[in-house]
Amino acid sequence: SVNRELTRRAFSLLEDGEEMQGIVSWPESDHLVVKPYSHLKGTATYLIKVTTLAEDSDGNSLEDDFLHTFRSSADKERPRVASILPGANSSVAVVRPSITVTFSEPMDVTSVINAFRLKPDAGGIFQESADSKTFSYILTEDLEWQTRYSAEIGEEAKDLSGNTLGTANEASFFPGMESVKP
Repeated sequence: SVNRELTRRAFSLLEDGEEMQGIVSWPESDHLVVKPYSHLKGTATYLIKVTTLAEDSDGNSLEDDFLHTFRSSADKERPRVASILPGANSSVAVVRPSITVTFSEPMDVTSVINAFRLKPDAGGIFQESADSKTFSYILTEDLEWQTRYSAEIGEEAKDLSGNTLGTANEASFFPGMESVKP
């Protein structure tokens, strides 16, 4: 059996780093059950933590803190990049092409914006579709003619369940169909 008071004080459940409150019960002498006041979110990351303050009835404590991370979503499948336009090694006839990335499922908007890189850099704004599957980077400045540009979505882009791409996706393109500037 365990020292219930010390074990209760040693236990915490965190939702995205914030401690959750709930009802604590002991259905058996060695089982602590916590029922959070709020429902678990499918997009949150949870951490169960039991510190070395927890003791059994003989005064023995844990050697190290116990930590366990989980998500409540059943969705464990990584999203995929369905397409990046302009396509790989393509030429475009304009100096301000729209760069469009389409995903296999709805994505977390902030993570997609943070994972997008255009090299060399050029200013622009994002526009996402209503279903959060397609993102367009609308350039606010002209690209250099006959210069290779690379549009990349980093592996950290994630879907609404928190699953990341896992690998970066990239497509390179060239503004200009001819070698002479328009």
